[in-house]
Amino acid sequence: MKYIHIESFLNEQENQKLFSWCVNNPQPFTPSTVTTNEQSHRRSRVAYSCPWVTLVTNKVKSLIPTITKALDLAITEISSIESQVTAHLNGDFFKIHTDKNDQHCLHRVISYIYYFHSLPKSFEGGELALYSDREKRDRVLITPDNNTLVCFSSTTWHEVLPVVGGTATKDGRFTVNGWINCL
Repeated sequence: MKYIHIESFLNEQENQKLFSWCVNNPQPFTPSTVTTNEQSHRRSRVAYSCPWVTLVTNKVKSLIPTITKALDLAITEISSIESQVTAHLNGDFFKIHTDKNDQHCLHRVISYIYYFHSLPKSFEGGELALYSDREKRDRVLITPDNNTLVCFSSTTWHEVLPVVGGTATKDGRFTVNGWINCL
């Protein structure tokens, strides 16, 4: 399973502005769902609008040649880039899945996750686990370090391991996560 991990993705000021917005604007965050509506498969909160998301998606877009080369993917025309902000607090998780698993996400090619949180970090766990298959063989664990970006093929099996601690919003594990779609 291939992935690319980029540290210091945003500058410190941009990183902190994004974090501050999330902490100070809890209203847009709603309980997350999955397309199967299986409630025990995922627990977190999601915001579909945030003024700072464009900063992340524009930078991801500028790195597409680097990302596709690292992942050994041939991309034709990009049709769209989806994004959302996700907050994981104590006990939150997302069980094993792929991001290209039903008719609503057939055009997803690359999944990306930008991590940000308080410093020092106020939670444990919340690692991204990448697997070679649904049976969870050949696991790679990626720590959700502040100001890092991780990208992988949308067909990769993965999960978010449970977060421990981080009961207050300001102590949560935040991401801007999304998908690059191609025609």
